[in-house]
Amino acid sequence: MFLQIQAKKNGSRCDKFYRMRLKDTIPQMITKWEPVMNVEVKGFGIKSMKTRWGTCNIRTQHIWLNLDLAKKPIACLEFIVVHEMVHLLERKSHEEILFYMDKFLPGGARRKKFWKNSRRSQEWEY
Repeated sequence: MFLQIQAKKNGSRCDKFYRMRLKDTIPQMITKWEPVMNVEVKGFGIKSMKTRWGTCNIRTQHIWLNLDLAKKPIACLEFIVVHEMVHLLERKSHEEILFYMDKFLPGGARRKKFWKNSRRSQEWEY
């Protein structure tokens, strides 16, 4: 697995901290979920995105995650990581994606609601 990071030339110290935090956390999540889901993520990247929390390139088996996920509770980050990994199993069918999300994260609808309602600046709790 490899990591790509797209950063602005003059990224803030906070952004650098958040990137470092995600860079340390995401590989553990991917490693946890790959055998459960029977998929392989060949790489991931972190970048600022205005309209998406994550994206998945099925052909290269690479996922991109939004830098702002570092400001969400860790359960939200895990929800997005699993969701992007589900795309490696199912490309388009909304019903199949929901099926897999419920299979791998029972109660996922509750997590999604929590995630959507969480404050943007809420920090992770350990």
